[in-house]
Amino acid sequence: MRAQDPRSAPAVRSSGDTRWITATVALFAICVFAASGAQILPEVLRSYSQSHSIRPHHVTTFLLNIALVLFAWRRSEQLKKTFAERDAAESLAYQLAYYDEATGLLNRRRLNELLADLPSKSGPATLILIDLDHFKRVNDLKGHAAGDRVLAETARRLLEVCPPTARCVRLGGDEFAVLLRGPGAQPEDGEQLAELLLQALNRPMAIAGMTTVVGCSIGISFVGKDRQGSSGLLERADLAMYEAKKRGRNCCVLFDEKMEAEFEKRKRFEAEMREGIERDEFVPFFDANGTLMRQFHSPIGTALLWTERSWIESTNVIGRLSLSLCESQLVPLQLF
Repeated sequence: MRAQDPRSAPAVRSSGDTRWITATVALFAICVFAASGAQILPEVLRSYSQSHSIRPHHVTTFLLNIALVLFAWRRSEQLKKTFAERDAAESLAYQLAYYDEATGLLNRRRLNELLADLPSKSGPATLILIDLDHFKRVNDLKGHAAGDRVLAETARRLLEVCPPTARCVRLGGDEFAVLLRGPGAQPEDGEQLAELLLQALNRPMAIAGMTTVVGCSIGISFVGKDRQGSSGLLERADLAMYEAKKRGRNCCVLFDEKMEAEFEKRKRFEAEMREGIERDEFVPFFDANGTLMRQFHSPIGTALLWTERSWIESTNVIGRLSLSLCESQLVPLQLF
């Protein structure tokens, strides 16, 4: 599987300093050893030919230099082993932080970093969002092991179809993304690649003794070379993907101006949610249908949020909302 992210883990500066010190000590020991050897060797030869005695301090110096050379060599070997273990640990930590374990693709955290970095770059960018249409069916019928094989096969096909400069990502569950940047990231490039991905993911998969066609729905969003609006690239692709599902799945949809109103509505919805959380305006009702309502002061009046649950789940405040609702229900229990 080809590399997805050329960025390497940051090096630790102290390691270079330690290696330099060790090398300096070893070189010093070798120089002193050579110098002392040059003094003591003639004395050794004279002692054999003229019964001349060797000066004791020369012998001591020579032996100490041998010990110093051996110590420097041993320390160098220890440092090599330590640095190799540290580099392996850094590589593993980086792999766990930025790569998906099941597929080997980049994960959501790394995609968020790439998207956040877009405004500082020049050139266009296109994000392709992919949702597998029938993944749940395989997972339910054949179990999670078969589901993992579907995810791995999906990742393999993404890497097979996408250009080397693309960043292939598993967002989580059965959602994937492909980020294009630079000259090959025009809307037509994104649409062409999306069609190829659609074809690739509609080929049958032989999984756990059964042949299945998973299929996918694809949403595409684009930002120009000025990178204005890059902060909403993921949300726009998400809206386009849900539009593809509304159209019967197994198709590609490019985000357009008609969807912009929906995007703005969604942003206002998220802003209202944030305000409601701060003001403790969410009131859960647990009836047979699991209805969730929020009371808030606005010209709109009372809003029924359960019908908008897909929006809630896709916002960045779902965690805060869940915590707020739990606190509102659990704190009164302390009185009992």
